Amino acid sequence: MIAGSTGPDVADLQRRLQAAGFSISDDPGNFSFATQLAVREFQKASGLDPDGACDSTTWAALVETAFSIGDRLLCLRSPMMRGDDVSELQLRLGALGFDAGRVDGIFGPHTQQAIADFQRNAGLVSDKVCG
Repeated sequence: MIAGSTGPDVADLQRRLQAAGFSISDDPGNFSFATQLAVREFQKASGLDPDGACDSTTWAALVETAFSIGDRLLCLRSPMMRGDDVSELQLRLGALGFDAGRVDGIFGPHTQQAIADFQRNAGLVSDKVCG
C-alpha cells in the first residue's frame, strides 16, 4: 500500500499502526500524509527502510507487533516465529537466569534451549514450547 491507496486494507493498516502507538489523523481507509508518516516512523523503529510504503516486509513486522506473551504458542519452527511476545519471553527467561541469547524477537535455537532448561528446572515436562 502506498500514499493514495484507499479501502479496508488501508483502514486495517491504520488500526494496526495506532495499536502500535503511532498516531494517524487521516480519515479511516485513506492512505494520506499522516498514514505515510506513521508508516515511515514504524519502519524506522523496526529497522526497516523508511520509504513510507507498506510492502510485505513492513506488513509482516507490523503484524508481529500485535502479539503479547500468552497470545499464542511459541515454539521453534520454520520460518522462525517473530514478534514482541518472543522478545518479552526472551527478556523474562534472561531475568530468571536462562540464556535465550540476544533479545531479538526471533524464536530460534537459543530461545528453545532456554525454555527447555527452564521447564526442566521447574520440574515440568520439557516440550520446548511456551504457552
